[in-house]
Amino acid sequence: MQSVFAVERLTDERASHAFPLVQASNPGIELPAWLDFVRFHNSQFPADNSGVMAMRDSTDCFCGVFAYRIEQDVRNGRIFSIQLFVAADIMNSLSTVRALLDAAETSASKLVCAAVQVRLSKDQAVMGSHLETLGLATDGYFAARVIQTAGLN
Repeated sequence: MQSVFAVERLTDERASHAFPLVQASNPGIELPAWLDFVRFHNSQFPADNSGVMAMRDSTDCFCGVFAYRIEQDVRNGRIFSIQLFVAADIMNSLSTVRALLDAAETSASKLVCAAVQVRLSKDQAVMGSHLETLGLATDGYFAARVIQTAGLN
């Protein structure tokens, strides 16, 4: 049976609902810091330059979160820089990570970015391994992939 995921912008009002997922992979984060983080990313202008996206599974449970901002890279031009990337499910399957990465790459493509870059904490070695399995190049702190984007040569 294939899982169906829904991805949407995480609003400030719903940010506390995603906090247990974020805290599970980042135990030192406290709720007020998380809420400030979401508010900051959601308040940057123009609105598409940053944000927090959340993924829910077919039972409406949060199973993935990524926070992004658009940056300019000297090699690739516009990049979709992911500041936080958390995906989890009870089975710890690669399908949840793949779905969240697909959502990030779709968002990056819509924003005409040439690459996706994921920042990982030192505690996210397993996530780095999952991203390598999905074809991203990693160096211990960053995982990145140049993507094909409409409108770029």
